[in-house]
Amino acid sequence: MIGIIGAMASEVDGLKSIMSQLEVKTVSTVDFYKGKINDTDVVVVQAGVGKVNAALTAQTMILEFKVDIVINIGVAGGIADTLKIGDIVVADRVCEHDMDTTPLGDPAGFITGIDCVYMECDKDVSGLIMECTKELGYNSMYGTIASGDIFVSTDDVRNKIRDT
Repeated sequence: MIGIIGAMASEVDGLKSIMSQLEVKTVSTVDFYKGKINDTDVVVVQAGVGKVNAALTAQTMILEFKVDIVINIGVAGGIADTLKIGDIVVADRVCEHDMDTTPLGDPAGFITGIDCVYMECDKDVSGLIMECTKELGYNSMYGTIASGDIFVSTDDVRNKIRDT
């Protein structure tokens, strides 16, 4: 089963509208939409904005629905100068741009416990997603997805994330 998480309704409503055999299960006030998309079992959920909401929702999805794959979708700002509105970035790795334990001697973005800055994505899943974007005619590229709990609204912050 595939789990798909989006932060906002605009990111998941289209998926919910094409699902068949739809069932809704509410866990901790969050509605999980279980069904099929093209004969594939999926669970789609609107997690709310932020890394904590995404993490809690992903954990619930794994424990409650036994998903094999979790895909986080959504609207984001692009840092690469080659990207335009509507282009798609498929993650090859992810990081947290606002995680900062550098006063402890760690590199920027270091996540204690898993002891890394970058988390690699499943290459098979990323490859399939990339194939789909190309087949559908979208301009897409692989890249690092840097997540954070701030909305980036200035060039200074954007450039700091890119340079780090």
